[in-house]
Amino acid sequence: MLMKEQESRGGRRTKASASGRPDWPWYSYPLWYLAYALLWLWAKLCFRFSYAYGPGVKEALRSDEPILLLGNHQSFIDPLFVMVALKARPIRFVVGYFLAHVSKYKILMRALRAIPIQQFTPDPVALRQILHALKNKERVLLFPEGQRSIDGSTCPMDFAILKVATKADACVITVKLSGAYQAWPRWLQGPHRRGKVEARLEVLARATEWPDRDRIAWRQAFLDRLAYNDPAWADANKLRYRSRWALQGLDLVLHACPACGRPEVMKAEGWWLKCQTCGASYQFTPNYLLSASQVPQPVPQFKPSSIVDWHQWQIQEEGRTWQIFKESLPVTYEDVGPNAEKSANGKESGYLYFNGPACYLASAGHNLRLPLRPGNLLMFSQGAYIQVTCQDKLLRIYPQYPQQVIRLVDLSLYLHAVHAKHKNT
Repeated sequence: MLMKEQESRGGRRTKASASGRPDWPWYSYPLWYLAYALLWLWAKLCFRFSYAYGPGVKEALRSDEPILLLGNHQSFIDPLFVMVALKARPIRFVVGYFLAHVSKYKILMRALRAIPIQQFTPDPVALRQILHALKNKERVLLFPEGQRSIDGSTCPMDFAILKVATKADACVITVKLSGAYQAWPRWLQGPHRRGKVEARLEVLARATEWPDRDRIAWRQAFLDRLAYNDPAWADANKLRYRSRWALQGLDLVLHACPACGRPEVMKAEGWWLKCQTCGASYQFTPNYLLSASQVPQPVPQFKPSSIVDWHQWQIQEEGRTWQIFKESLPVTYEDVGPNAEKSANGKESGYLYFNGPACYLASAGHNLRLPLRPGNLLMFSQGAYIQVTCQDKLLRIYPQYPQQVIRLVDLSLYLHAVHAKHKNT
């Protein structure tokens, strides 16, 4: 899109400027900048959005070198915030395979020349497309977490993209968003909450700097730039995000009671989460920090202070007990891939069972092995389904109860942490 030679109206060959003007036909420029102006106005009015450039960012954006933008992923609208921060400079988005090929947005993704990628699994085809775009000196945006944050803190990240940056001699710019999770958490069952959202752009490495550090140093610098805890950030900056929807939907994430330890027992009521078994109650502030609790148990198992540490405790409990996996888990499922053959009966019935490092989906017609590799169960819709790539299928699996979705996700997060710990030691 950028820096490519094109035929001008007079027949001469011209070159797009590095200032960020899209390399599109001349008549599309007014529409592009009008769309950007409307997007900028929307971000300002709804989110009081602001952005800041660190040292060297302006120079890098003005240069003709390829640029890889790596951002933390807090909300559904993060790509729009990055577009505003880039000041109408065109971007190639890296999006999930389902969004690019199956969802109702697939035509828009094709028009934007988005690069589809298989989430949470090695995808050499997507990496080659990203490398090709960078070799053409385009700007590519990718979220290494793979999808939106669950609890407002950093999800596991994929470091393979740094190898692509070194091969392409690309400038890597990190885009750290703050406040986007507070404004629109993925579990919120309602419209977004008005509040402050910020973006900070910093140069991680210019093309000539890659040989000067080892891989471990780059990974650590990468993590330091993008690590976040959004509830703590909002509280430290005395920001408030209010909504009449309160905690509606949070019980699909925080399902286990810190007092009695039982799973799938929490229920959201206003700004309270209440255990349906032991009666323990926890009140949250609008920034998702714990402000009060009523615990009938003499010695609670855990005392949370925010949704972040509550969820982290829950992940460890899931990995420690594996209670849900002592028996098979009844589910329904369907193939939602672009080449799927629709079943005459709609969704098929089956069950999940676990055996060592693998998860099996069994039914009358299938017995599929779903490896429990790190991240394999992280593609999900809150309280609805888990989406898994298996062989040539894109399976959408619906557990019997809504809170079982996050339990499967938490198990995958636990296994990821164990795998990373063993790898580092």
